[in-house]
Amino acid sequence: MMIPDALRALIKSVATMVAVVAACASVAQAQFPLRVRVVDAETQRPLGGALVSVATGPALTIAAPAVLASGDGTALLRVPAIGAYRILVRRIGYAPFTSDMVRVTGTMSVAITIAVPATRIALATVRVTAKRECDADGLSTSSEAAPVWEEVRKALETSILSRGTSFIVTSGVSTRRTLGEDGRFIGEDTTAKGTAGARPFQAVDPLVLEQGGYVQGGYRTSMTLYAPDEQVLLSEGFRRLHCLSMAGAMRRSGDTTLIGLVFEPRTNNQLSDIQGTIWVDSATSELRRLEYGYIRAPLPFPVPSLGGYVDFRRHRTGAWYVSTWQIRMPRWRTTNMNPSGVALAGFVEVGGAVSVLHERTALSTNLVRTVTGSLFDSLSGRDMPGAVVRIPELGRETTTDFLGRFRFDSVTVGVWDVVADYAPLAAHDIVRVQSVADIVEAQRVEIALAVPSLRSLWTNACQGRPVPEGSGGFVAGVVRDASGSPMSGAAVEFTWKLPPGDSTIQWRLSADSAGRYLACVGAGAGVTVRAMRDSLSSVPVTFSFVPARVAARDVVLATDEEAEAIRVDSARMVDAGGRGAGATVDGTVRDPGGRGIATARVRVLDVLGEARVGGNGGFAFHGVPPGQHVVSIEAIGYERARRVVRVGAGDSAHIDVRLGRLATLRTVTVAERERVHALRQEIDSRVLAGHGYVSDSTKLMKYSAIWGAFNVPNARVRNVGSSFTVEVSRVSMGRGFQGIRWCTPQVYLDDARADFDKLSSYPREEIALLEFYSRIANAPLRYTGSGTGISSGVSDGTCGAVLVWTKNFMRAADMMGKALPRKP
Repeated sequence: MMIPDALRALIKSVATMVAVVAACASVAQAQFPLRVRVVDAETQRPLGGALVSVATGPALTIAAPAVLASGDGTALLRVPAIGAYRILVRRIGYAPFTSDMVRVTGTMSVAITIAVPATRIALATVRVTAKRECDADGLSTSSEAAPVWEEVRKALETSILSRGTSFIVTSGVSTRRTLGEDGRFIGEDTTAKGTAGARPFQAVDPLVLEQGGYVQGGYRTSMTLYAPDEQVLLSEGFRRLHCLSMAGAMRRSGDTTLIGLVFEPRTNNQLSDIQGTIWVDSATSELRRLEYGYIRAPLPFPVPSLGGYVDFRRHRTGAWYVSTWQIRMPRWRTTNMNPSGVALAGFVEVGGAVSVLHERTALSTNLVRTVTGSLFDSLSGRDMPGAVVRIPELGRETTTDFLGRFRFDSVTVGVWDVVADYAPLAAHDIVRVQSVADIVEAQRVEIALAVPSLRSLWTNACQGRPVPEGSGGFVAGVVRDASGSPMSGAAVEFTWKLPPGDSTIQWRLSADSAGRYLACVGAGAGVTVRAMRDSLSSVPVTFSFVPARVAARDVVLATDEEAEAIRVDSARMVDAGGRGAGATVDGTVRDPGGRGIATARVRVLDVLGEARVGGNGGFAFHGVPPGQHVVSIEAIGYERARRVVRVGAGDSAHIDVRLGRLATLRTVTVAERERVHALRQEIDSRVLAGHGYVSDSTKLMKYSAIWGAFNVPNARVRNVGSSFTVEVSRVSMGRGFQGIRWCTPQVYLDDARADFDKLSSYPREEIALLEFYSRIANAPLRYTGSGTGISSGVSDGTCGAVLVWTKNFMRAADMMGKALPRKP
């Protein structure tokens, strides 16, 4: 493409202007008003839709961001200080204009009129060639494409600014067309969107697309195709990663000749991306259409014609808006005929059309309105109290009341997005609860927000799977480790049954890089979820979510070491709710040979109580509060096991565990049985002798707390945080000190050394007997310094002893005594 010398000079001028405009992002909030009216220097016609900004200094440093002139040519600017400025005016199809100095006094109520000469940019004189000058090391825009790109850039900036004005109010319809694999039309849904002022679709943050690609997710789970919008095309990342060059040929559209600006990725990495063409009217330099297609999409096999288009239109007020748009996406069906497990079922084309309802030519700056509305959940058929509703562009936020109603007062005139957060699926970008408030003519605006129906969401997210007729819906969550941090790459498996015949359905998917997953489940009751990664597997949790249609379930994967390291605050232990309240943790405890361990004890560490274990090793712990818990399974002579589980109200977690035998007690020998039986007999003898203070289980439960057993002569109880300790008095007659000293007795739990901290956190209802010997003379010899316990080492014992025997130990001791061989 050959460029005239005059146009080369213009390109240099435009490049300077681009650098000036880019500086807008760092300008602080302006304070002093400056009202400007821009008109054509020859005809005095108002220049509605012109981009107007303020610059200062010889380098034309931007002092305030650009604004859009209204239909009567008025632009309200704000500058940071009183002083002299120049007005910069940019119009599509015309050379940029810089005014003479304008002085801002701070009390300017009358608009300054700026006469702008009409120096048209003649793109029609540009000769198109097939030459491509965008290399990997140079600028991402070729010199021939620069003037075309600047006209596109002005239109995109104007479109963004038009969304925040009230110059036009539009009405839109959205369509969803279903096509067969051969493109055959199957069906279409059309939905009226009411009044609107924003673009009909919204891309994510450009940085998210730069890092994650334009096609995210997987064809087995949920795949999202992102369309480029104005902010994406104007982003620094898009310009850096895409080459812009002239198309090899022009296009005719009726009587209009279009010049094409091609964009394509400069890199050949593995991320999904887009390539396409931006079409511009060669006579007026106005943006007409953006066409794009997806490349490097994570698909099991190539699928043709994936992409879309966006048509732009300029209104007579100067505002720009998206008039029509469309995205084509694949539909999948399951199959056993290829390794991927899916086949192309056809396509879905989602699009829309917009028309202008009315316009405003005058600029209103002091009007405010009230916005009220309601929020309804179509999935559950209920209002949504306590939900967050936002007007993002104004930074406004409120919460719905108990009837699902919300209200915003003193909202400035404009056309604003009103968005509600749908918490259960907020992280998965398949639900956008949004409407538009046309705050122009009406004093009060009423908005009805609603979560889309199950059919709509299912069709959008579940890749061609049939919509469940009865129950069923979505399960969303995060796979976490024991500390709560997300775990990427885990497999999440769901199992449920469907009538008739209760056939079992199993569905497996993968969590994303942030540990998130979203599952389409065909049943609303009896759904079991578990996560797996490497050799780890979570505790299976069964739940129901009728009639909500949406369930949030995080899953915990924890190693044995992580589970053992978790500490529970005994001061925050809560009571179990019993049957019908909270969740249930059930299961079976077995030995290495698969036999049930009837003497096992099962506890949820932050919940008071203990599950009763049956003869076959089965147990059920009812009333577990919702949340994350550590379940401890113990039995004498076996290694302890811990499992981390996260449950919701009404859930059921199933633990099937086999306890390994302790290395030191690999077999319970006759000698060991005799030793434990002897301990049991010694306990009975001491209780009968009455040398210490003894509290059995009945007496312990009468105390307000376990330390009530230590309210005896020559002993005192001291509270230490959430724990307690006991001290006994002892007379000292040494040379350095004569009088009474206080010291702490040793604590033993089932003949093993412990401490008062452990005793204070131990449930009273699990203790069979507590012996307290406050004087060394009364304490059993084995606990006064000359004996050892099973795991205690040599005891101090000079301050007495506290001996605690659990119900499990006593039961096991009785059973061992019965199992001893009878003496002849």
